[in-house]
Amino acid sequence: MNDGQLWAIRQDPTAPDGWSGWTELGTPQVGLTGQPMVARNKDGRLEVFMLGADGAVWHIWQDPAVADGWSPPRWHSLQGQGGPFSELAAGAHADGRLVVFAVAASTSPQEANAIWQRGQLLAGGWSAWRPFTRPDGSPTVRDPALALDANKRLQLWLGTKGSGRLYQLKQTAPNSAEWNQQEWDFQSPSSTDSANEPEPADG
Repeated sequence: MNDGQLWAIRQDPTAPDGWSGWTELGTPQVGLTGQPMVARNKDGRLEVFMLGADGAVWHIWQDPAVADGWSPPRWHSLQGQGGPFSELAAGAHADGRLVVFAVAASTSPQEANAIWQRGQLLAGGWSAWRPFTRPDGSPTVRDPALALDANKRLQLWLGTKGSGRLYQLKQTAPNSAEWNQQEWDFQSPSSTDSANEPEPADG
């Protein structure tokens, strides 16, 4: 809906078409920007992360104790040392704890530390924002994507503006706070590749 609010709909086996009505999740007072990122808590509840117009990360989560199923008051800010941010990615460690990565906006005073991370702690609550410094000479990173690999280690991939390189952060072990950093150079396929493909057979 084009009203600047976030709305949610869910499957409902008791509804004629199998879906509930739309629930308005609203917006923090500062307003929201960008796309919502959804991750699943250890206990199965969904949590939504978005950037606010103030450059901070805001989140909202399912709460079965509330009539409409979402946390009151609606939105909470993950404020702290990092920011302002321009893009984010969210996911979960192998043990279910949520983690958020955010890319510093070009206007950020910490722009040299382009990537920031904050995650849920084993004892509860959230860690402080932690910076990851880009390699010397690395171009601006963008489009973060976060996922667990087959070894249950989180990997963060980011594109690099104006080049064919990808920037990677990878956990050294499942649930670890330690990450390896690496840049990968993926060249586009040669234009001659198609010329070497066999012609389709007639008939």
